[in-house]
This record gives sequence, C-alpha cells and structure tokens, in this order.
Amino acid sequence: QHLDAFKALCAKSIGKARPQQAPPPALKGAGTNVAPAAKLAVSGTLKTDEMPLARITDGEADTADNRGRWLSGGKLPHWVEFAWDAPQTLALARIVSGYVSDGQPGDPIGDFVLQMHDGTEWKDIPGTTVKGNAKVDWHVAFPPVTARRVRLLITATKGNCSRLWEVELYAPAKK
Repeated sequence: QHLDAFKALCAKSIGKARPQQAPPPALKGAGTNVAPAAKLAVSGTLKTDEMPLARITDGEADTADNRGRWLSGGKLPHWVEFAWDAPQTLALARIVSGYVSDGQPGDPIGDFVLQMHDGTEWKDIPGTTVKGNAKVDWHVAFPPVTARRVRLLITATKGNCSRLWEVELYAPAKK
C-alpha cells in the first residue's frame, strides 16, 4: 500500500528538482540586474501573505511553482514601480510571467509597456510596448535610458490578474 502512495507522489514530481527558467541568450554579456536594488510599489496585491511583492525581484524564475509568483490585485491597468535613490541606466529587460497548469507554464501578461518617469510624467521606453504577448519568458534590449523611477504598466492579461515570477532590469553591457 505504501508503494502505491509513493508512486502517486512521484507522478506529481515530488522529490524532483524544480527547473528554473533558463535565462535567454540575449542576457549573456548584459550589465548588472538593478531591479533587486529598487524599492517596489504596486497598484495592488492579491494574497499578500502567500505571494509577497518581494517575489518580483528575488532572482527566482521557477516556472514550475505557482507559489513563487506575485499576483496583482484590483482592476486593470496593473503596475509595478521600481525606484532607486540614484538614477539608473537601463538597456535590457526580462519579464517572466504567467502560471503553471498541468506542468506547463502559460498565460503570460498580454499587453504591457515599460515606462520611465522624467521627473514630471511617465513616458514609454522605446521598443518596450507589447500587444498580445504569448511568451512566458519575454525580454528586449532597447536604447539606454536613465531614470530614478521605472514602471511596468500592464493593460491586458488573462483573467485580469497579472502573475509575475520575475522582472529583471539590466544596465548596459560593460565594455
């Protein structure tokens, strides 16, 4: 009887190492990921105790575990703001989003843009506007921008809930 229970647990991947979402090749040679050093603010959080805001920048993009994500709360649009004490220069972003169902990650955030605050208003960062995203692990390089505040503005997502495993914001490659 115990053997059958053990087999059932094994079938659910208990005891197997969870795969991390491998970083895309475009990140090779990128500068420092400055997102973990930012102060974070959001439009709203669902399940604050179970899925805290800190998950967005904890360096863990484990797409096999829904418990490792942050979930938005409230109505769209959702936003995540990154703020630093000193201006940061950024040139590449990576967003890992969605949820895992039947062992497969899917349903990433659909429509979004990265924006920078110029001291007066939010402005879209060129090359970061996305409509109809289908990539769980999305990334883009863009012309360097410098700002003390950057935000991810999400305007469409399945079920009107933004699910983020990780957001990484990189400085330009060091020469």
